Amino acid sequence: MKGIKLNGDTEHPAKTLAVEWRINADKDDIDVQTVDLILDGASSNKEPLSGFSTTFVDEQSLPLPLSTLVNRARESLKGGERIGIEIILAAARGGYVSRSDMIEFRFFGCQSIQSASGFLKPLQYVPAFDLGKATNTGGRLHDVLDDAIGAIVAKPSPNVPIEVILEELELEVKNRLSIKWLLPDPIYPRTLAMMGCLPEWISFEVLPALGITQVVLENAGHEAEDDNGPYARFRQKFIPSVQMQGWLNVLWML
Repeated sequence: MKGIKLNGDTEHPAKTLAVEWRINADKDDIDVQTVDLILDGASSNKEPLSGFSTTFVDEQSLPLPLSTLVNRARESLKGGERIGIEIILAAARGGYVSRSDMIEFRFFGCQSIQSASGFLKPLQYVPAFDLGKATNTGGRLHDVLDDAIGAIVAKPSPNVPIEVILEELELEVKNRLSIKWLLPDPIYPRTLAMMGCLPEWISFEVLPALGITQVVLENAGHEAEDDNGPYARFRQKFIPSVQMQGWLNVLWML
């Protein structure tokens, strides 16, 4: 995530984000490290919270997908509100991604957040993040954003201090991402060949995140055959078979 422009003084262009940020304590027991961000209007005159540094980020230079997440968060802001975002980084050891949608998956149904987004690709290697290169200064914020592997946007609560919201969000991260999902050894792509397709197609939505592609062997005219149909996204290829005998439900790994 490159190309982020930062401006630490008060002479900043109109399209900027006023960002307060801090690095959270190291977490030896889980795979990720976190950084708190607080977004406010660029013209805000609020004093930064204790332990936070303030800088201005050029809104137009934020790369995807972080810019999309930030823009949606800003759109939800009401007058005078601040919104908290937890930036997810790899831990000191790094590793290979066992499931690229792990952040979204583990935060599904969390009532205290607006959204959770991962910035990972299947089977990707995530290098270790060096906390020593990220100090609480505007000149180092770009290191944090460049290495982000995901972000979680807290749900604003007018009657709850932003510090409390971020503390609760940090606790959610510790609880939900405590599993070992960054693995020390490479994970290789696999192909799943399926005959006698199961009706619960949604069961296969997770396969791409695991680095698994699916080939469907079925009778011509099957609902998975149409490349423009609703089930095409679940498989890489459709191979018409000859006289499939009943409902086989046979799965194997190539």
